[in-house]
Amino acid sequence: MKKTISFMLIVALLFALASCMPNNANNVGDNIPPSTEDIMQTQDSKRRNNETRVFMRANWPGYASIDALASAATRYIVKVRVIDEREELINHSLELSMPSYSINTIHRLKVLEVFQGNTQTGDIIEVAQMGKQGFTSHDFVPLIVDDVLIMFLGGVNPEEYKDFPDAKFAVITNPTQGIYRIPSTSGGVSILAQNDDIVLESVNPDNNLVLTMGDLSRIAQANQR
Repeated sequence: MKKTISFMLIVALLFALASCMPNNANNVGDNIPPSTEDIMQTQDSKRRNNETRVFMRANWPGYASIDALASAATRYIVKVRVIDEREELINHSLELSMPSYSINTIHRLKVLEVFQGNTQTGDIIEVAQMGKQGFTSHDFVPLIVDDVLIMFLGGVNPEEYKDFPDAKFAVITNPTQGIYRIPSTSGGVSILAQNDDIVLESVNPDNNLVLTMGDLSRIAQANQR
């Protein structure tokens, strides 16, 4: 009998001690700080519809005025229609001995009207954006086939960098400020024949610049001199 009582006392004591201890059985690792790799994976990827989306970051210069944006558009300021897109590996380095490749989405665009730059109506130009479906820059702008847009495009001079085939691609001067939609009321009429006060809609709602038909007419006139 005494043995039975002693055994019961020991069991009761063990239960009492267990009740005083924190219950971590179902929270293994809750208090372990995340590793640098874990933090980077959390910051740079999102799981959506069972697909891991990786985001790249790029710093783009911002412009305080339409004139400043136009000055940065060293290749073209054009009205275009989006034809199609493809993915291509591009070397962004201008040093032959130090290539730096990344996957890019290339859009082919048909020029409908020219306001600045060495191109003409009917030409096909190509614009490169860093990233692709599921692996994109935060500033990646999806372009829809048959969309008609005004685009401010820069990039290196392909004549100056003839040894770099990838220099042929134009780039958006600033993904936030560099693309605008044509108002549906304008139809197929030339921008230069439109009311100067008409405001074009920015593709990016965060754009702080206001582009009007008058701005494009003024830019075109300045480049005809």
